[in-house]
Amino acid sequence: MSVGLQGMKGHKVTVEASVRTDKEQCVIIGLPDASIKESKDRILSCLHDMNIDIEMKKITIHLSPSDIRKSGTGFDCAMLLAVMQEVLKEPLPIDDSTCVI
Repeated sequence: MSVGLQGMKGHKVTVEASVRTDKEQCVIIGLPDASIKESKDRILSCLHDMNIDIEMKKITIHLSPSDIRKSGTGFDCAMLLAVMQEVLKEPLPIDDSTCVI
């Protein structure tokens, strides 16, 4: 979970990741703007710096609700943690009540 802003109003954003063996690629879906599309480079760089093997992996990150535009870099950490949950052998101790801002 994360929080997005629409004007002065906040809204809940669910961040989910899917990682599968395929052609190496990272895709962010759910009405992201240009700054969020650049997040994939920051996320991949962090994973590389932590020596997490993502070779031959297709990473799909979904931000929902998909009908509300997401903007800014505030979702980077939530997206990184969602991917880490999928690629690590031992999941991180994050439950459904955790919100990453």
